[in-house]
Amino acid sequence: MGEGQVLTYENIRVKDFEFKQIYKIEIRKEVNEHDTLYLYGLLSEEKKDNYIKSTNEKSEINVIYKHTDNEETLFKGLISEINLTVAQQCYYLEIKGISCTSLLDVKRTCRSFQDISMTYEELAKEIIKDYEQADVKYNADKEELEHLLVQYGETDWEFLKRAASKINTVLVSNSTHPDEGIRFHFGIEKGSTREIEEFNYTIRKRIRSFNKMKENYAEDISHRDFEYYDLQSTEIFDVGNKVKFMEQDLYVQSVYIHMEDGILKGEYKLSSINGIFQEKLTNQNLIGLSLAGKVLEVKEDKVKVHLDIDEEQDKSKAVLLPYSTGYTAANNTGIYIMPEVDDIVYLYFPDDNEENAFIKCSIRQELKGGDKVSDPDVKYIRTNFGKEIRLSRHDIIISSLDDEIYIRINDEDGIEIISSENVRISAKKNMDINVGANMAINVGANLAINAGKDLSIKCRNSNIKMGQDIDLKGKKVNIN
Repeated sequence: MGEGQVLTYENIRVKDFEFKQIYKIEIRKEVNEHDTLYLYGLLSEEKKDNYIKSTNEKSEINVIYKHTDNEETLFKGLISEINLTVAQQCYYLEIKGISCTSLLDVKRTCRSFQDISMTYEELAKEIIKDYEQADVKYNADKEELEHLLVQYGETDWEFLKRAASKINTVLVSNSTHPDEGIRFHFGIEKGSTREIEEFNYTIRKRIRSFNKMKENYAEDISHRDFEYYDLQSTEIFDVGNKVKFMEQDLYVQSVYIHMEDGILKGEYKLSSINGIFQEKLTNQNLIGLSLAGKVLEVKEDKVKVHLDIDEEQDKSKAVLLPYSTGYTAANNTGIYIMPEVDDIVYLYFPDDNEENAFIKCSIRQELKGGDKVSDPDVKYIRTNFGKEIRLSRHDIIISSLDDEIYIRINDEDGIEIISSENVRISAKKNMDINVGANMAINVGANLAINAGKDLSIKCRNSNIKMGQDIDLKGKKVNIN
Protein backbone atom coordinates (compact mmCIF):
# COMPACT_ATOMS: atom_id res chain seq x y z
CA MET A 1 0.00 0.00 0.00
CA GLY A 2 1.28 3.46 -0.80
CA GLU A 3 2.56 5.33 2.21
CA GLY A 4 0.18 7.89 3.61
CA GLN A 5 -2.88 6.61 1.75
CA VAL A 6 -6.03 6.13 3.81
CA LEU A 7 -8.35 3.23 2.97
CA THR A 8 -12.13 3.28 3.38
CA TYR A 9 -14.94 0.87 2.53
CA GLU A 10 -14.84 2.28 -0.99
CA ASN A 11 -11.38 0.79 -1.48
CA ILE A 12 -12.41 -2.73 -0.42
CA ARG A 13 -13.83 -5.42 -2.65
CA VAL A 14 -14.79 -9.01 -1.84
CA LYS A 15 -14.14 -11.21 -4.85
CA ASP A 16 -17.18 -13.28 -6.01
CA PHE A 17 -19.44 -11.61 -3.40
CA GLU A 18 -21.66 -8.65 -4.30
CA PHE A 19 -22.23 -6.59 -1.16
CA LYS A 20 -24.41 -3.52 -1.43
CA GLN A 21 -22.60 -2.25 1.63
CA ILE A 22 -19.96 -3.58 4.04
CA TYR A 23 -20.59 -2.68 7.66
CA LYS A 24 -17.77 -4.47 9.44
CA ILE A 25 -14.44 -6.04 8.64
CA GLU A 26 -11.90 -7.49 11.08
CA ILE A 27 -8.66 -9.34 10.36
CA ARG A 28 -6.52 -10.88 13.09
CA LYS A 29 -3.02 -12.24 12.65
CA GLU A 30 -0.52 -13.60 15.16
CA VAL A 31 2.60 -15.75 15.11
CA ASN A 32 1.92 -19.50 15.35
CA GLU A 33 -1.79 -18.97 14.62
CA HIS A 34 -4.01 -19.03 11.55
CA ASP A 35 -5.11 -15.65 10.20
CA THR A 36 -8.84 -15.00 10.61
CA LEU A 37 -11.40 -12.75 8.94
CA TYR A 38 -14.79 -11.43 10.02
CA LEU A 39 -16.97 -9.75 7.40
CA TYR A 40 -20.50 -8.38 7.76
CA GLY A 41 -22.51 -6.59 5.12
CA LEU A 42 -25.78 -6.01 3.25
CA LEU A 43 -26.79 -8.11 0.24
CA SER A 44 -29.19 -7.41 -2.57
CA GLU A 45 -32.41 -9.45 -2.50
CA GLU A 46 -31.58 -11.35 -5.70
CA LYS A 47 -28.33 -12.67 -4.14
CA LYS A 48 -29.83 -13.60 -0.79
CA ASP A 49 -29.70 -17.42 -1.09
CA ASN A 50 -26.93 -17.93 -3.63
CA TYR A 51 -23.96 -17.78 -1.30
CA ILE A 52 -25.31 -20.05 1.43
CA LYS A 53 -26.23 -22.82 -1.02
CA SER A 54 -23.01 -22.69 -3.03
CA THR A 55 -20.57 -22.58 -0.10
CA ASN A 56 -18.71 -25.78 0.82
CA GLU A 57 -15.53 -26.80 2.64
CA LYS A 58 -13.40 -25.67 -0.31
CA SER A 59 -15.02 -22.27 -0.79
CA GLU A 60 -12.58 -19.36 -0.68
CA ILE A 61 -12.90 -15.79 0.52
CA ASN A 62 -10.72 -13.14 -1.09
CA VAL A 63 -10.74 -9.55 0.20
CA ILE A 64 -8.95 -7.05 -2.01
CA TYR A 65 -8.09 -3.41 -1.43
CA LYS A 66 -7.37 -0.90 -4.16
CA HIS A 67 -4.82 1.87 -3.90
CA THR A 68 -3.75 4.18 -6.73
CA ASP A 69 -4.00 1.96 -9.83
CA ASN A 70 -3.18 -1.36 -8.16
CA GLU A 71 -5.12 -4.03 -6.29
CA GLU A 72 -3.58 -6.00 -3.46
CA THR A 73 -4.79 -8.88 -1.31
CA LEU A 74 -5.91 -7.93 2.18
CA PHE A 75 -6.99 -11.46 3.10
CA LYS A 76 -7.20 -14.72 1.18
CA GLY A 77 -8.35 -17.93 2.78
CA LEU A 78 -11.21 -20.37 3.28
CA ILE A 79 -14.75 -19.74 4.49
CA SER A 80 -15.09 -21.32 7.92
CA GLU A 81 -18.66 -20.12 8.59
CA ILE A 82 -21.35 -18.25 6.65
CA ASN A 83 -24.67 -16.94 8.00
CA LEU A 84 -27.59 -15.10 6.42
CA THR A 85 -29.86 -12.95 8.58
CA VAL A 86 -33.15 -11.46 7.34
CA ALA A 87 -34.48 -8.41 9.19
CA GLN A 88 -37.20 -6.08 7.91
CA GLN A 89 -36.78 -7.39 4.38
CA CYS A 90 -33.05 -6.69 4.44
CA TYR A 91 -30.49 -9.46 3.93
CA TYR A 92 -27.31 -9.41 5.97
CA LEU A 93 -24.43 -11.78 5.22
CA GLU A 94 -21.88 -12.71 7.86
CA ILE A 95 -18.70 -14.50 6.77
CA LYS A 96 -15.94 -15.92 8.92
CA GLY A 97 -12.74 -16.84 7.13
CA ILE A 98 -9.51 -18.56 8.06
CA SER A 99 -6.16 -18.79 6.29
CA CYS A 100 -5.41 -21.85 4.17
CA THR A 101 -2.86 -22.95 6.77
CA SER A 102 -5.89 -24.30 8.63
CA LEU A 103 -5.80 -27.24 6.18
CA LEU A 104 -2.64 -28.33 8.02
CA ASP A 105 -4.59 -28.28 11.26
CA VAL A 106 -7.30 -30.89 10.63
CA LYS A 107 -6.07 -34.49 10.72
CA ARG A 108 -4.11 -35.82 13.70
CA THR A 109 -1.16 -37.98 12.71
CA CYS A 110 1.32 -40.37 14.30
CA ARG A 111 4.78 -40.83 12.77
CA SER A 112 8.45 -40.50 13.61
CA PHE A 113 11.34 -38.61 12.05
CA GLN A 114 14.51 -40.57 12.81
CA ASP A 115 16.97 -39.07 10.33
CA ILE A 116 18.86 -36.80 12.72
CA SER A 117 20.85 -35.28 9.84
CA MET A 118 17.62 -33.91 8.34
CA THR A 119 17.36 -30.12 8.55
CA TYR A 120 14.31 -28.31 9.88
CA GLU A 121 13.75 -26.92 6.40
CA GLU A 122 13.68 -30.46 4.97
CA LEU A 123 11.34 -31.50 7.77
CA ALA A 124 8.86 -28.73 6.96
CA LYS A 125 8.90 -29.58 3.26
CA GLU A 126 8.49 -33.28 4.00
CA ILE A 127 5.38 -32.59 6.07
CA ILE A 128 3.62 -30.44 3.47
CA LYS A 129 4.56 -32.48 0.40
CA ASP A 130 1.21 -34.32 0.29
CA TYR A 131 -0.85 -31.11 0.32
CA GLU A 132 -1.94 -29.51 -2.93
CA GLN A 133 -0.35 -26.13 -3.68
CA ALA A 134 1.47 -25.88 -0.36
CA ASP A 135 4.62 -23.84 0.08
CA VAL A 136 6.79 -22.89 3.03
CA LYS A 137 9.39 -20.14 3.05
CA TYR A 138 12.17 -21.08 5.43
CA ASN A 139 13.76 -18.12 7.23
CA ALA A 140 15.36 -19.77 10.29
CA ASP A 141 18.92 -21.03 10.75
CA LYS A 142 20.01 -24.14 8.83
CA GLU A 143 19.95 -26.54 11.76
CA GLU A 144 19.69 -30.33 11.83
CA LEU A 145 17.22 -32.24 14.01
CA GLU A 146 20.06 -33.90 16.00
CA HIS A 147 17.62 -36.23 17.80
CA LEU A 148 14.45 -38.23 17.31
CA LEU A 149 11.20 -36.32 16.68
CA VAL A 150 7.81 -38.01 17.06
CA GLN A 151 4.52 -36.58 15.85
CA TYR A 152 1.91 -38.26 18.04
CA GLY A 153 -1.76 -37.28 18.04
CA GLU A 154 -0.86 -33.89 16.56
CA THR A 155 -1.98 -32.13 13.42
CA ASP A 156 0.75 -31.14 10.99
CA TRP A 157 0.37 -27.49 12.05
CA GLU A 158 0.70 -28.36 15.75
CA PHE A 159 3.76 -30.48 15.06
CA LEU A 160 5.38 -27.83 12.87
CA LYS A 161 4.88 -25.24 15.63
CA ARG A 162 6.51 -27.58 18.14
CA ALA A 163 9.36 -28.36 15.75
CA ALA A 164 9.96 -24.64 15.15
CA SER A 165 10.03 -24.02 18.90
CA LYS A 166 12.96 -26.44 19.24
CA ILE A 167 15.09 -23.82 17.50
CA ASN A 168 13.18 -21.04 19.29
CA THR A 169 11.34 -19.70 16.27
CA VAL A 170 7.72 -19.48 15.07
CA LEU A 171 5.40 -20.09 12.14
CA VAL A 172 3.80 -17.16 10.31
CA SER A 173 0.70 -17.73 8.20
CA ASN A 174 0.57 -15.83 4.90
CA SER A 175 -3.00 -14.87 3.94
CA THR A 176 -2.00 -12.02 1.62
CA HIS A 177 -0.24 -14.12 -1.01
CA PRO A 178 -2.05 -13.74 -4.35
CA ASP A 179 -1.53 -17.37 -5.39
CA GLU A 180 -3.74 -20.29 -4.43
CA GLY A 181 -2.90 -22.76 -1.69
CA ILE A 182 -1.22 -23.00 1.69
CA ARG A 183 1.45 -20.36 2.31
CA PHE A 184 3.44 -19.78 5.48
CA HIS A 185 6.85 -18.85 6.84
CA PHE A 186 9.05 -21.01 9.08
CA GLY A 187 10.78 -18.31 11.08
CA ILE A 188 10.60 -14.52 10.78
CA GLU A 189 11.50 -13.12 7.37
CA LYS A 190 14.29 -10.56 7.53
CA GLY A 191 13.21 -8.37 4.62
CA SER A 192 13.27 -4.66 3.84
CA THR A 193 12.43 -2.05 6.48
CA ARG A 194 9.50 0.39 6.48
CA GLU A 195 9.27 3.38 8.76
CA ILE A 196 6.35 4.10 11.08
CA GLU A 197 5.76 7.60 12.35
CA GLU A 198 3.12 7.41 15.06
CA PHE A 199 3.02 9.50 18.20
CA ASN A 200 0.37 7.54 20.10
CA TYR A 201 1.63 4.24 21.44
CA THR A 202 1.89 2.08 24.55
CA ILE A 203 5.11 0.43 25.66
CA ARG A 204 5.14 -2.67 27.88
CA LYS A 205 7.96 -4.67 29.44
CA ARG A 206 7.55 -8.32 30.55
CA ILE A 207 10.10 -8.75 33.34
CA ARG A 208 9.02 -12.23 34.45
CA SER A 209 9.18 -13.56 30.90
CA PHE A 210 12.65 -12.07 30.55
CA ASN A 211 13.87 -13.79 33.72
CA LYS A 212 12.42 -17.14 32.66
CA MET A 213 13.88 -16.93 29.17
CA LYS A 214 17.33 -15.85 30.34
CA GLU A 215 17.61 -18.60 32.95
CA ASN A 216 16.32 -21.43 30.76
CA TYR A 217 16.87 -20.68 27.09
CA ALA A 218 19.02 -17.73 26.04
CA GLU A 219 21.67 -16.02 28.13
CA ASP A 220 22.44 -13.38 25.50
CA ILE A 221 19.04 -11.63 25.59
CA SER A 222 18.47 -8.26 27.26
CA HIS A 223 15.62 -6.37 28.92
CA ARG A 224 15.11 -4.45 25.68
CA ASP A 225 14.10 -7.67 23.94
CA PHE A 226 11.06 -7.85 26.19
CA GLU A 227 9.81 -4.35 25.45
CA TYR A 228 6.67 -4.36 23.33
CA TYR A 229 5.06 -1.43 21.54
CA ASP A 230 1.31 -1.27 20.87
CA LEU A 231 0.36 1.31 18.28
CA GLN A 232 -2.27 2.11 15.66
CA SER A 233 -1.67 3.14 12.07
CA THR A 234 -3.62 3.65 8.85
CA GLU A 235 -0.85 1.79 7.02
CA ILE A 236 -1.23 -1.94 6.43
CA PHE A 237 1.48 -4.23 7.79
CA ASP A 238 1.78 -8.00 8.04
CA VAL A 239 3.09 -10.24 10.80
CA GLY A 240 6.85 -10.51 10.46
CA ASN A 241 7.28 -7.17 8.67
CA LYS A 242 10.38 -5.27 9.73
CA VAL A 243 9.73 -1.65 10.69
CA LYS A 244 11.73 1.34 11.91
CA PHE A 245 10.10 2.86 14.97
CA MET A 246 11.69 5.26 17.46
CA GLU A 247 15.11 4.64 15.88
CA GLN A 248 14.79 0.89 16.50
CA ASP A 249 14.54 -2.07 14.13
CA LEU A 250 11.39 -3.88 15.26
CA TYR A 251 9.17 -6.64 13.92
CA VAL A 252 5.38 -6.92 13.75
CA GLN A 253 4.31 -9.69 16.12
CA SER A 254 0.53 -9.41 15.85
CA VAL A 255 -2.00 -7.57 13.67
CA TYR A 256 -5.61 -6.46 14.16
CA ILE A 257 -7.08 -4.70 11.11
CA HIS A 258 -10.56 -3.16 11.35
CA MET A 259 -12.70 -0.25 10.28
CA GLU A 260 -12.94 2.67 12.66
CA ASP A 261 -14.96 5.76 11.76
CA GLY A 262 -15.05 4.52 8.17
CA ILE A 263 -11.25 4.28 7.91
CA LEU A 264 -9.28 1.03 7.76
CA LYS A 265 -6.81 0.95 10.64
CA GLY A 266 -4.32 -1.52 11.96
CA GLU A 267 -3.38 -2.16 15.57
CA TYR A 268 0.10 -3.62 15.80
CA LYS A 269 2.29 -5.19 18.44
CA LEU A 270 5.99 -4.60 17.79
CA SER A 271 9.09 -6.13 19.36
CA SER A 272 12.72 -6.86 18.64
CA ILE A 273 13.54 -10.08 16.78
CA ASN A 274 14.55 -11.66 20.11
CA GLY A 275 11.19 -10.62 21.54
CA ILE A 276 9.59 -13.21 19.24
CA PHE A 277 11.89 -15.84 20.77
CA GLN A 278 9.70 -18.93 21.24
CA GLU A 279 10.30 -21.15 24.24
CA LYS A 280 10.04 -24.87 23.60
CA LEU A 281 6.55 -26.30 23.16
CA THR A 282 5.76 -29.85 24.27
CA ASN A 283 3.30 -32.61 23.47
CA GLN A 284 1.73 -33.88 26.68
CA ASN A 285 0.48 -36.98 24.82
CA LEU A 286 4.05 -38.30 24.83
CA ILE A 287 4.28 -38.62 28.62
CA GLY A 288 4.28 -42.33 29.55
CA LEU A 289 3.73 -43.40 25.94
CA SER A 290 5.08 -46.74 24.65
CA LEU A 291 5.37 -47.34 20.90
CA ALA A 292 5.92 -50.85 19.55
CA GLY A 293 8.53 -51.49 16.90
CA LYS A 294 10.81 -54.09 15.33
CA VAL A 295 14.57 -54.14 15.92
CA LEU A 296 16.56 -53.34 12.77
CA GLU A 297 20.07 -53.30 14.21
CA VAL A 298 21.86 -53.72 17.54
CA LYS A 299 25.05 -51.81 18.34
CA GLU A 300 26.68 -51.92 21.80
CA ASP A 301 23.90 -50.86 24.18
CA LYS A 302 21.73 -49.17 21.52
CA VAL A 303 19.26 -50.36 18.91
CA LYS A 304 17.66 -49.11 15.70
CA VAL A 305 13.92 -49.66 15.46
CA HIS A 306 11.21 -49.58 12.80
CA LEU A 307 8.24 -48.22 14.74
CA ASP A 308 4.76 -49.57 13.99
CA ILE A 309 3.47 -46.01 13.45
CA ASP A 310 5.71 -45.69 10.36
CA GLU A 311 4.93 -47.37 7.06
CA GLU A 312 8.63 -47.83 6.32
CA GLN A 313 11.98 -47.06 7.89
CA ASP A 314 15.36 -46.86 6.16
CA LYS A 315 17.81 -48.63 8.49
CA SER A 316 20.65 -46.31 7.46
CA LYS A 317 18.61 -43.29 8.60
CA ALA A 318 17.20 -44.81 11.80
CA VAL A 319 18.51 -43.29 15.02
CA LEU A 320 20.36 -45.42 17.58
CA LEU A 321 18.25 -45.48 20.73
CA PRO A 322 19.47 -46.50 24.21
CA TYR A 323 18.24 -49.87 25.46
CA SER A 324 17.32 -50.26 29.12
CA THR A 325 18.48 -53.57 30.65
CA GLY A 326 17.55 -54.85 34.10
CA TYR A 327 20.67 -53.38 35.69
CA THR A 328 23.77 -51.68 34.35
CA ALA A 329 26.57 -49.68 35.93
CA ALA A 330 29.35 -47.48 34.60
CA ASN A 331 32.20 -49.75 35.80
CA ASN A 332 31.34 -52.74 33.59
CA THR A 333 29.12 -54.43 36.16
CA GLY A 334 25.49 -55.39 35.74
CA ILE A 335 23.44 -57.23 33.14
CA TYR A 336 24.05 -56.91 29.39
CA ILE A 337 21.32 -58.70 27.43
CA MET A 338 20.37 -57.03 24.15
CA PRO A 339 17.40 -57.88 21.92
CA GLU A 340 17.91 -59.59 18.58
CA VAL A 341 17.18 -58.24 15.09
CA ASP A 342 13.44 -58.61 14.31
CA ASP A 343 12.53 -58.72 18.01
CA ILE A 344 9.52 -56.63 19.00
CA VAL A 345 10.43 -53.88 21.48
CA TYR A 346 8.79 -50.79 22.98
CA LEU A 347 10.04 -47.21 22.70
CA TYR A 348 9.17 -45.51 25.99
CA PHE A 349 8.79 -41.78 26.66
CA PRO A 350 9.23 -40.97 30.38
CA ASP A 351 8.30 -37.32 29.79
CA ASP A 352 7.28 -34.91 27.00
CA ASN A 353 10.81 -34.62 25.58
CA GLU A 354 11.69 -37.06 22.77
CA GLU A 355 15.38 -36.72 23.62
CA ASN A 356 14.78 -38.77 26.79
CA ALA A 357 13.07 -41.70 25.05
CA PHE A 358 14.59 -45.18 25.32
CA ILE A 359 13.84 -48.80 24.42
CA LYS A 360 12.66 -50.46 27.60
CA CYS A 361 11.77 -54.09 26.84
CA SER A 362 11.45 -56.84 24.29
CA ILE A 363 8.12 -58.59 23.71
CA ARG A 364 8.05 -62.32 22.95
CA GLN A 365 6.21 -63.32 19.81
CA GLU A 366 4.36 -66.61 20.32
CA LEU A 367 5.43 -69.31 17.87
CA LYS A 368 3.44 -72.39 16.96
CA GLY A 369 4.83 -75.45 18.75
CA GLY A 370 6.94 -73.45 21.21
CA ASP A 371 6.95 -74.95 24.72
CA LYS A 372 9.55 -72.85 26.56
CA VAL A 373 6.94 -70.76 28.37
CA SER A 374 4.37 -73.45 29.07
CA ASP A 375 5.31 -73.69 32.78
CA PRO A 376 5.55 -70.40 34.74
CA ASP A 377 7.63 -72.17 37.43
CA VAL A 378 10.44 -72.63 34.93
CA LYS A 379 12.65 -69.60 34.18
CA TYR A 380 14.85 -69.29 31.10
CA ILE A 381 17.77 -67.23 29.90
CA ARG A 382 18.48 -68.31 26.32
CA THR A 383 20.28 -66.95 23.27
CA ASN A 384 19.51 -67.52 19.62
CA PHE A 385 22.70 -69.67 19.52
CA GLY A 386 21.14 -72.32 21.77
CA LYS A 387 23.00 -71.31 24.95
CA GLU A 388 20.63 -71.61 27.91
CA ILE A 389 20.25 -71.34 31.66
CA ARG A 390 17.12 -73.12 32.91
CA LEU A 391 15.91 -72.71 36.47
CA SER A 392 13.07 -75.00 37.55
CA ARG A 393 11.62 -75.95 40.92
CA HIS A 394 14.15 -78.74 41.60
CA ASP A 395 17.12 -78.20 39.32
CA ILE A 396 19.33 -75.80 37.38
CA ILE A 397 20.58 -76.70 33.92
CA ILE A 398 23.35 -74.78 32.18
CA SER A 399 23.39 -75.92 28.56
CA SER A 400 25.68 -75.17 25.62
CA LEU A 401 24.11 -77.73 23.25
CA ASP A 402 20.63 -79.10 23.95
CA ASP A 403 20.78 -82.63 25.49
CA GLU A 404 24.48 -83.00 24.56
CA ILE A 405 26.61 -80.55 26.53
CA TYR A 406 25.21 -79.39 29.85
CA ILE A 407 25.60 -79.22 33.61
CA ARG A 408 22.63 -80.28 35.72
CA ILE A 409 22.34 -79.39 39.41
CA ASN A 410 19.47 -81.29 41.02
CA ASP A 411 18.12 -81.16 44.59
CA GLU A 412 18.06 -84.99 44.88
CA ASP A 413 20.53 -86.36 42.30
CA GLY A 414 23.24 -83.77 42.86
CA ILE A 415 25.45 -82.55 39.99
CA GLU A 416 25.77 -84.04 36.52
CA ILE A 417 28.26 -82.93 33.86
CA ILE A 418 27.26 -84.30 30.47
CA SER A 419 29.31 -83.71 27.33
CA SER A 420 29.37 -85.20 23.86
CA GLU A 421 32.83 -83.63 23.52
CA ASN A 422 35.86 -83.28 25.83
CA VAL A 423 35.72 -82.26 29.51
CA ARG A 424 38.75 -80.46 30.91
CA ILE A 425 39.33 -79.35 34.51
CA SER A 426 42.33 -77.08 35.03
CA ALA A 427 43.68 -75.36 38.16
CA LYS A 428 46.80 -73.19 38.44
CA LYS A 429 47.16 -74.07 42.14
CA ASN A 430 45.73 -76.86 44.28
CA MET A 431 42.69 -79.02 43.58
CA ASP A 432 40.90 -81.09 46.23
CA ILE A 433 38.27 -83.77 45.57
CA ASN A 434 36.55 -85.08 48.71
CA VAL A 435 34.03 -87.93 48.47
CA GLY A 436 32.00 -88.93 51.55
CA ALA A 437 31.12 -92.44 50.28
CA ASN A 438 32.04 -94.30 47.09
CA MET A 439 33.70 -93.00 43.94
CA ALA A 440 33.79 -94.83 40.61
CA ILE A 441 35.86 -94.01 37.56
CA ASN A 442 34.85 -95.87 34.41
CA VAL A 443 37.00 -95.46 31.31
CA GLY A 444 36.08 -96.93 27.96
CA ALA A 445 39.65 -96.92 26.64
CA ASN A 446 42.78 -95.62 28.41
CA LEU A 447 43.31 -93.91 31.78
CA ALA A 448 46.43 -91.78 32.24
CA ILE A 449 47.51 -90.25 35.58
CA ASN A 450 50.51 -87.90 35.32
CA ALA A 451 52.33 -86.17 38.19
CA GLY A 452 55.22 -83.78 37.72
CA LYS A 453 56.88 -84.70 41.06
CA ASP A 454 55.33 -87.40 43.26
CA LEU A 455 52.26 -89.61 43.06
CA SER A 456 50.78 -91.11 46.23
CA ILE A 457 47.88 -93.54 46.60
CA LYS A 458 46.76 -94.29 50.15
CA CYS A 459 44.12 -96.59 51.65
CA ARG A 460 44.03 -97.07 55.45
CA ASN A 461 47.50 -98.24 56.49
CA SER A 462 48.66 -99.05 52.98
CA ASN A 463 50.07 -96.69 50.39
CA ILE A 464 51.96 -96.47 47.14
CA LYS A 465 54.34 -93.60 46.58
CA MET A 466 55.98 -92.95 43.23
CA GLY A 467 58.74 -90.42 42.66
CA GLN A 468 62.28 -91.23 41.61
CA ASP A 469 61.66 -94.53 43.42
CA ILE A 470 58.57 -96.63 44.02
CA ASP A 471 57.66 -97.35 47.66
CA LEU A 472 55.03 -99.93 48.56
CA LYS A 473 53.78 -100.14 52.14
CA GLY A 474 51.22 -102.46 53.73
CA LYS A 475 50.76 -105.37 56.18
CA LYS A 476 51.10 -107.66 53.22
CA VAL A 477 52.41 -106.80 49.77
CA ASN A 478 51.80 -109.20 46.87
CA ILE A 479 53.81 -108.71 43.68
CA ASN A 480 53.27 -110.95 40.66
